[in-house]
Parts: sequence; structure tokens; C-alpha cells
Amino acid sequence: MTVFRDGQLLALRQLEKKRDSIVVLPMGAGKSLIHQLFSLSRPGIGVVFVPIDALKRNQVKNLIGTGIHAALLGGKNPTPRDEILSGKFKIVYLCPEWLFQKEGENLTWNKTNLKFLEDLDLNIGINLITFDEAHLLSEWSNFFFPPFFFHSPFF
Repeated sequence: MTVFRDGQLLALRQLEKKRDSIVVLPMGAGKSLIHQLFSLSRPGIGVVFVPIDALKRNQVKNLIGTGIHAALLGGKNPTPRDEILSGKFKIVYLCPEWLFQKEGENLTWNKTNLKFLEDLDLNIGINLITFDEAHLLSEWSNFFFPPFFFHSPFF
């Protein structure tokens, strides 16, 4: 018998019904397990945006350590895009700023990276897009995260 912590099963059921969800649970309550389990149980690949590089790398390292094929895009030592498009990975972790590029003083959508996500969806199928540690993306957060301080189609 599998035992879920408070809120995990409800969040998984909402995802199964293809409902958008905001999951607010305390630190250590297993929020990452929700998107990992959902992505692993479905065809396609899960796309997880994580604004903390060390957390993103730790998640990938831990998944690989358990035999789960996880990839990393953005930052140091990213997984080659052609490997990700090959379909061997179940989850890809990205930094949110990967979506943007700086043009002068402005941030604009990085069309090359958005095209990659489109190709990923067309070739493999994206089964989930999630923002882990989403409170860090808020203007009002203690850790203001500039790239999301303008209109975003994700919100």
C-alpha cells in the first residue's frame, strides 16, 4: 500500500483530470514527488522549471541515482538537446530564465528555446509543465525574480 502525505493525492488527482493546479505545501512535504510521479506514470516528458540551480541539479542527480532518466537544460553542463529529443528522458529540468533573452535593456522570449519546447511536445509529448519553488518567481517574494516581472503566457 502506498501512503501519500496530505495534499499529494489530491494534487495528483487534479493532474489526472487535466486541471491546472497550484500546490502549496510546507517544505519537505513532497511537492516534487507530485510532478515526478505524474510525469513518470504518463507517456511523454515532464518539463520542470526550477529557479534554484542547486535544487535543479540535486533533483536530476537523485532521479538518475534511482535509474530514472532525467535531463538538465540551461546553466552549466546541460544535456544535449538532440538527446532530449530522442525520447529517452522522462523529466527535463530547466531554469526559468532559459525562456528569455536580453535585448538591450529588455527581456524578450527566447524564440529558439520556445521552438525547442514546441518540438519536444510534437516529437515526444509534454505531459506536464510545472514551476517548482514558484514563490521565487513573484514580485513580492523575498527573492524577487526579474524575468517573470512582466506579462507571461504561463500565468
